[in-house]
Amino acid sequence: MLVPQNVYHLHLLKNPKTTLPDHFGVLCWNIHKTDPKSKKFQNFLHSLKNSYNLELFLWQEAPIVEIESLHVEAAANIKTAKNYYGVINASYTPAVKSYAYLSLHKELFFTTYKSLLISTYTLSNGSILGVVNIHAINFREQKAFDKELEHIYKNLLKFKGALIVAGDFNTWNKKRRLKLYKIMRELHLRRVAFNNDSGVKSFGSNMLDHIFYRGLKLVSYNVIENHQLSDHQPLIATFTD
Repeated sequence: MLVPQNVYHLHLLKNPKTTLPDHFGVLCWNIHKTDPKSKKFQNFLHSLKNSYNLELFLWQEAPIVEIESLHVEAAANIKTAKNYYGVINASYTPAVKSYAYLSLHKELFFTTYKSLLISTYTLSNGSILGVVNIHAINFREQKAFDKELEHIYKNLLKFKGALIVAGDFNTWNKKRRLKLYKIMRELHLRRVAFNNDSGVKSFGSNMLDHIFYRGLKLVSYNVIENHQLSDHQPLIATFTD
């Protein structure tokens, strides 16, 4: 994979927590260029945080900005006159390290790369959790999509412990979806079992957004609708270590 010039580290708080709590929630959401600093977004986020004990926020198509009370790790793939956009891993506990990558291929129509961000965090038991935020290639042929996933697989083989892989995978047909599931199984990851009736953004019967995990116990999962902030729905999974 090509490596972006920077991993952006924003709004690092003084005297932060050093470990994730033993019970924590993860939110995965393509916010489709919604402003995460807006009052409406912040109020919505606050309500979710209180309801689901959210600690990690994995956003795709996000403007790279400071967000109050959160540590922001970000990898950009698009620059406009006003901002950078890409994937963000935001958290109440700062990441130990972060690694940013760009896709091997560009989108056909927009000639932009897609970005991927790997961050590591310390669990309450002292072990390391890898968190991978992916916005997968979209407007390319199956061969290019398969090659991207295979390259991601090779990059993730070095992570031997607990792992969360989540994002907008653009699995809009059966071949893409089955290829993704195969790669995740080879990494010994389980899929959070959202289904086609849960409200997850889908194309036909194929969901675009997913959360996979290993080395953690899944406690609950939810899809949040009726927010009017993006054309994707927030996916939430809560875990214990």
